[in-house]
Amino acid sequence: MNKAKHTYQLGEAKFSLTHADPDFESVLDRLLPHCHGENSYEAKALEIQMGLSFDIAELLRQVIAQHERCLLIQSACLVSPNGHQVLITGAPGSGKTTMAVALSLRYGWRVVSEDMTIINTEKNKIVSFAAPFNLSPGIRKILAASGVSLPGFILREWYPLAAHVAEPTCDARFDVSVHLDGEPTATELSCVRTSKSDQIRKIFPISNLLSVRGTDRFLECLPESFCYTFAGGSLSKRLEKTFELCSLSGSSEVDLPSNAN
Repeated sequence: MNKAKHTYQLGEAKFSLTHADPDFESVLDRLLPHCHGENSYEAKALEIQMGLSFDIAELLRQVIAQHERCLLIQSACLVSPNGHQVLITGAPGSGKTTMAVALSLRYGWRVVSEDMTIINTEKNKIVSFAAPFNLSPGIRKILAASGVSLPGFILREWYPLAAHVAEPTCDARFDVSVHLDGEPTATELSCVRTSKSDQIRKIFPISNLLSVRGTDRFLECLPESFCYTFAGGSLSKRLEKTFELCSLSGSSEVDLPSNAN
């Protein structure tokens, strides 16, 4: 008797695997959320052929590609315990995942997305994309030095988001937008306020804004006064500044300097 296929769901994509190694499927059962419901398997779902591959990153790329009509931004999106929605953008290696893991595991923030934020413009919603954390050795070292207690890993670098994920969908708005210009360093943190237009120009190379003509829509999602760029600074300093910006974003009387170190 054939074993029933599991159907997973990430974002708005339902999918199952074909010709996948049983050990790999066992790993995915621990990492990815299942698609629940009486007719979840009967519903149309993408079939992804994996063969002998254990490449989780490639699987995630294929699932993200199914959101072709959505805005895609390389970023982490989190919700603070006080309900602030924070977008953390940056090129690969800039520290998005490091900040997301620290905010989630140490400070109880809920994660909407860890590496790719997806916005459904028709519904005006940020789509929850509960892909697992990808914790490379470099990230683990930085987190440990900042006092973040790390859990066990799957396949040496993956950790499931299930216990830390936010609500399935959030309104497409951000209270604070932080762009990371380079990885954390021992230098002083530079925190520079930018306009929404300047923030979008920084985000163009790490998004599909131009290809889906989503610039105007994304402009509406960004906050009026709380777009910033971080350069340098340790993880701890970046977190401290993020907490400060979230606190100030709830105040009607905000007068931050244009460059606060």
